[in-house]
Amino acid sequence: MGPFRTLLDAPDQLLAAHDRLRMSGFPVVTLVNARSQLDARTWLGQWAQSHGRKIVNAPEPNVSAALSAFRARLPNGDLAVALGAGQPPILRIPGAFKEALPVAATLSKMHPSLAVALACGIGDMVDSLLDPRTPQELVGVALQGLIPVDDEDWRVMQRVAEARQVQPFLRGACEGILYYMLEARQETRGRFSANAHLASTSGARSLEVDLLCVTARLVVEIDGPEHDAQHRRHMDAEKQGDLERQGYQVQRFTNESVVQDPVGVWRKIAATLSRTAPGEIR
Repeated sequence: MGPFRTLLDAPDQLLAAHDRLRMSGFPVVTLVNARSQLDARTWLGQWAQSHGRKIVNAPEPNVSAALSAFRARLPNGDLAVALGAGQPPILRIPGAFKEALPVAATLSKMHPSLAVALACGIGDMVDSLLDPRTPQELVGVALQGLIPVDDEDWRVMQRVAEARQVQPFLRGACEGILYYMLEARQETRGRFSANAHLASTSGARSLEVDLLCVTARLVVEIDGPEHDAQHRRHMDAEKQGDLERQGYQVQRFTNESVVQDPVGVWRKIAATLSRTAPGEIR
């Protein structure tokens, strides 16, 4: 995979990351988000065609009907075999967002390796997520699997996350994927805070870090391509040196490493926690 400026330049790479998560037991509902539902459906259809992926359209937003439609399009109707394949068909749940999301979330929990997707218009999605009757858990499911086709849509959803007090909706999709994995597994759940601020040794300014585990004194930083610039490398080195002088261990990962091997990144962090505080990792 070639370098990219941000994940939003290549949302198909985020779709690939979702596949990798599912194959490792992390249930993810993919939400392709565009100006209108038609635009989102068109984008998803074009992506599937260009990648040789089949899309199974459920007849209605209903768990049983969706699974029946999916099985009917499989060789011998064998769900286990299809889900064990590297790139199983995508099951798209139709209908209004508020009706489709809970169905998709239920299917994802039942079959974590099932590629469940929604094609959403941003207006419908925002209205539903801001509705106080929408359970907070479903808001989290939506934000965790969000794939905005347009940068502006990403900024709109950041404001939705702030309004619903869903944290973290992080500064980038890679941070969001990693935090989701940390919260999804027992070994690392509840250990990290996002976008934390630590005092600098000079006292002149605080140091903002992507992810922080206070008990293990572990900082995790996710570096996008902007960190390759010489002035950013210098700033990062100064910041890391400051943190290490204060007794923090710093683990750095690139956007590419999180997208290409998200579970491998999670394992490295979990292993560091185990070595740092062995009594706390189960």
